[in-house]
Amino acid sequence: IEDISDDNNKINLTDDLEYGSNLSITYMAKEGSATVYPESETAPTNAGEYTVKISVAQTTRYTAKEKTFDYTIYPKTVSLDWYCEGGSVDSNTKNPDTLVYNGTPNVFSAKVNNAEKGDTVNVNTVVYNGTAADNSSCTNSSSAPFKAGIYNVKATELSNPNYTVNSTPAKATACPVHNYTVNKAEVTVTWDVSGSPYTYNAADQTPSSKVIGKCKNSDGVEDDVTVTTWKFTGNDGKPVNDVLGNPYKQEDGTINSGVVNVCDDEITITATAISNPN
Repeated sequence: IEDISDDNNKINLTDDLEYGSNLSITYMAKEGSATVYPESETAPTNAGEYTVKISVAQTTRYTAKEKTFDYTIYPKTVSLDWYCEGGSVDSNTKNPDTLVYNGTPNVFSAKVNNAEKGDTVNVNTVVYNGTAADNSSCTNSSSAPFKAGIYNVKATELSNPNYTVNSTPAKATACPVHNYTVNKAEVTVTWDVSGSPYTYNAADQTPSSKVIGKCKNSDGVEDDVTVTTWKFTGNDGKPVNDVLGNPYKQEDGTINSGVVNVCDDEITITATAISNPN
């Protein structure tokens, strides 16, 4: 053990110590710190700020000597594995980064994968950030988002004070954040063509649409999804006109599509947009 009182003239206190000199090493919480650790000959193991005191009692050959040294045991920075409950992936899937909207919240939890043997370390709190497909956003929200969008989930609190989600002077890199995307759900659109073949009647004969495959929320309520825009094409896939040369087209987002006059071509109607951004 070196006498650290003089860096230029270090000596070894354990060399030739006279019997009865009573070399002692004790540990205690650093004065003024938040650490609680009564003075003890047992070295601390928990994270905290400490002082070690080395002392030699006075003998015929030695004067009493005491030296203290402050040091810190930093919390261990955790490494995490993430899992999702209620999402479109199996709950045992590790670190899922691509989900699909299904109407229910995507609740993430994290498990510490680098805890020391015998330690229990749980992630107590997580928060969510991100932007949904409808341009709404969440910032440090404790509630898991359910809409399609781009998000991240971050661990903010652990159960064991000997561990941290942050970087420390002992560990420069910390990754408490998991990034993920919730893609939009796919639906199918059907058209009611029960009235075909159509006969001219001076009225709009655009078929009505129905959206199939809508998701339900946590309460079992089905999402409201309707077709909002569509287009008409002929057999060649190009825009089609009626016999008067007027184009069949949707006007101003309404159902007044102009499908009134006779057309010599077969008309195909295709949905181009729906009301729900998820």
